[in-house]
Amino acid sequence: MADSIGQLFSAESERLHNIFEEIKASGKKLSSRIAGMWLYGSVARREDHAGSDVDIGLIAGPDDLSEIVEAVREHLREAGGRLFFLPNVVGLDFNDVERMARDDDPWWKSCVADAFVVLGKHPEDVAQELLRGNGDGRKRAE
Repeated sequence: MADSIGQLFSAESERLHNIFEEIKASGKKLSSRIAGMWLYGSVARREDHAGSDVDIGLIAGPDDLSEIVEAVREHLREAGGRLFFLPNVVGLDFNDVERMARDDDPWWKSCVADAFVVLGKHPEDVAQELLRGNGDGRKRAE
């Protein structure tokens, strides 16, 4: 029985690793246009359960945002079906980030507190650059 349980945990660990890799891959092709991409919510806080969705935030310029969000969603739609997870992608442009950070928006504050960076900058770093006027948050993901 211990072998069976060990195999089960090993399989789940591999599935979670594959989910994380798919999330990274979904933004990698567009990383030059993404300022930051991160997990937030219950998964980032390690409070998720079997039915939890995977909340993914990303920041991009206003001209690119729709295309990037749709490309990430499309990539994760297939991966979600294959790996049995439900991705929830929320895109923010630089104006959204600056406004929410300046207004101390509760949703933004929880995203920043939970943020587990997948690509690029931490969302708070992007916000601080925008608020200081030291750029537009566009230093790209690596």
